[in-house]
Amino acid sequence: MNKERFKRSQPIVYRVLSNALTKNRLAHAYLFVGNKGSKKEEAALLFSQSMVCEHTDADGFACQICDRCKRMENRESLDFIWISKETQMDLIRKKQKKDAFKELSQKKEKKEEKVPTVIKKEAITALQETFSQTGQEQSNKRIYVIEQYDLISTSASNSLLKFIEEPQEGIYGILTTEEKSNVLPTIQSRCQIIGFKPESYQERMEELMDITTEENAEMLIQNGYTFNLAQEWVENEEFEIIKNAAKEYLEECADHAAILKMQQLFAGKSIYLNKDYIRILLEWLLFFVKNNKVDLKKSQRVQIQTILVESMDTLRSPVDLGLFLDKIYNQLRKVVRS
Repeated sequence: MNKERFKRSQPIVYRVLSNALTKNRLAHAYLFVGNKGSKKEEAALLFSQSMVCEHTDADGFACQICDRCKRMENRESLDFIWISKETQMDLIRKKQKKDAFKELSQKKEKKEEKVPTVIKKEAITALQETFSQTGQEQSNKRIYVIEQYDLISTSASNSLLKFIEEPQEGIYGILTTEEKSNVLPTIQSRCQIIGFKPESYQERMEELMDITTEENAEMLIQNGYTFNLAQEWVENEEFEIIKNAAKEYLEECADHAAILKMQQLFAGKSIYLNKDYIRILLEWLLFFVKNNKVDLKKSQRVQIQTILVESMDTLRSPVDLGLFLDKIYNQLRKVVRS
């Protein structure tokens, strides 16, 4: 995390966390509240690193490059646990006592396992069991982060409540959420609440332009991508391929040959024929139309935007993706030929 940018964009949060670190006044539980893009998860990692780093700066924040910091960043530290709905099953499995046969069968089952929709009680139980043991690394602090706490089940929340009601020495927790109202009042009352303000458009642009072009940054921000998700896309070589295909298609979409090109790109066995890539395609098309990147009449621009927005809503439901795209191609062709 860029600490200088963090200091500029979240000055109050920065000062509160810095005081806690430099004055050794750490609370046993924190609740970081902020909307998507407010960097609360990145701040949770930095704050966690800062509790154990031996090379902190004048404001108490971690160097982010030493072995301890890197182990935490890579989720390799034995005394640092990060729980999300995606990662919780790994934690649960680690704490299950199983023989070699069970391990083999569970590895086979893992491929078919769906990501849970909530954070389960078993994950909190596994956390408690792990931290009931003595610290296993050089630091005497054990830290856990629970991401998107508003996705936790009621039984898991009640289980955590018992854990933080009587905090053990050296154990610190950070919960992150977008809506404080989704967190039980009994949990809130036992946490120090840290509110993150939304980042400005310019702040988000500056950050993304460190890793990509201005045009890419504009599209990703306008479509609500967080920095981490945006970074995943710009590092994906298919992102530029879809972008270029979208722009070429709009410039020629009155011609049936343009449709044939798109059908070849999104053919039945193509890697692009999945919802993630198709959503990026629609977002690029919408971006080019809304921002006057292609030569269209005003009436055509309005009609195309309506088609694309409605198509994005439709994409959330089960659809035949090939037929879905063909319908869009024909709708847009009809508009530009009118």
